[in-house]
Amino acid sequence: WLVLSKYYEQQKDIGRSREAMKMALERDPNYAQTHWAAANLYIRADDLKAADFELRRTADLDVSYLTQALDLVWRFYEDPDRIMSTHVPNTHAANPTALNYFISQKSERGAALAWSKLRTFETRREERFNYIEYLVTLGKPHEAWSVFNHGTAGATGLGVVFNPSFETEPMNGAFDWLFANSERAAARRDTTTAKTGMASWLVTFDGKENLDYSGLAHRIPVTKGNPYKLSFWMKTEAISTNEGVYIEVDGQSSEKQVGTTYWQQFTIPFTASSDLVALRLRRVP
Repeated sequence: WLVLSKYYEQQKDIGRSREAMKMALERDPNYAQTHWAAANLYIRADDLKAADFELRRTADLDVSYLTQALDLVWRFYEDPDRIMSTHVPNTHAANPTALNYFISQKSERGAALAWSKLRTFETRREERFNYIEYLVTLGKPHEAWSVFNHGTAGATGLGVVFNPSFETEPMNGAFDWLFANSERAAARRDTTTAKTGMASWLVTFDGKENLDYSGLAHRIPVTKGNPYKLSFWMKTEAISTNEGVYIEVDGQSSEKQVGTTYWQQFTIPFTASSDLVALRLRRVP
């Protein structure tokens, strides 16, 4: 009897709360926080249909609530199709949030659905980096390359180095140049020296440590088993050790350069060992 009595009191409390919430929503129907509170109340009352409506209304009014809303509905449904159609507004702000959420949940289906909505909007490449990396980790570099080039007029096919001569500032992500600076090796785009075009990439070693350097890299989507040739120009100044700098790609390397040299062209032939290869500027200890 005591347990039943407590249950009935709880139901009365929920009923009174629902009436109060209904009045609050009628007074201010465009306040996201009120709809968020209503959604949580309906979840406590085990009324998921009403909760779904309020969660969608919350996200419509304020997209900053969307990640919290997705956390709630993922616990109940784990159904990307239902969640995308019911809870995610089809807006430029909401779809990236949903995309990143599904990636965090390792839901390939959810991420694909979110991307199919997001691709209808104009996006910057950087907005797609997280999805590109996710596809790469899934072993789908060709799909990742397609996402990277989405909306780009005259996008090129596989086996191409994006931004090959540093004509634009590298984005340090996805299929643009990947680079890192350190106390011993400073790296930057240099618009004062170029072989062709308007820029090159400059790495300056301070000479105080016997470095193992691999601070500049570029991933290239290719077709496994196909032959390729990587060509590039490089110059050096006052490299005083016996271990010079060179480029390596898919296990093949160029000649090491030491001392001071003018611009020289190098070509590295290789047969792709996978659908994604990387080139790196290297110096070994």
